[in-house]
Amino acid sequence: MFTKKEIQFKVEGVLGELKLAYNLLGTPKLYQDGNQLKKQGIFRMKYQVKTDSGLESLELQRGLSFAYSAIFRNQKRILEEKLTPLEYILGIFPIFLIFIGGALGGFLGAVAVSLIYSFMQYDKRKGAQVVFSLGVTALAYILYFVIVFFILHATNSI
Repeated sequence: MFTKKEIQFKVEGVLGELKLAYNLLGTPKLYQDGNQLKKQGIFRMKYQVKTDSGLESLELQRGLSFAYSAIFRNQKRILEEKLTPLEYILGIFPIFLIFIGGALGGFLGAVAVSLIYSFMQYDKRKGAQVVFSLGVTALAYILYFVIVFFILHATNSI
């Protein structure tokens, strides 16, 4: 279930075939003709690729749509289909923790939503998406109440 997902693609001006490989929890890796490219920098996913005019930068982005896109010479190419409205609805429920849990609930909700949307982009089977979404949502709420219980117990507020 948590195996590597690979997306093969070509970009005009870049020599050879590119491949993006990632798993649910890991960082993406970019390959050019089977050779792994080294990421430039810490926060941005920029890579030096061989082009028809030497070495140039290609940047990978993953936005709020949770779909990877490649930017080369100011041209953006979407590599995956975006989440459907149903997938967005299935994954949003943990964010409601912010209304009952403040900062802690918001943090746990945001982490859970991000994990759910990453899984939904990774695995397109609807049954697996529903089960994963319900499981992560339940886990986020349970974790919130366990943490609150321990905080209240530690401060003798119970």
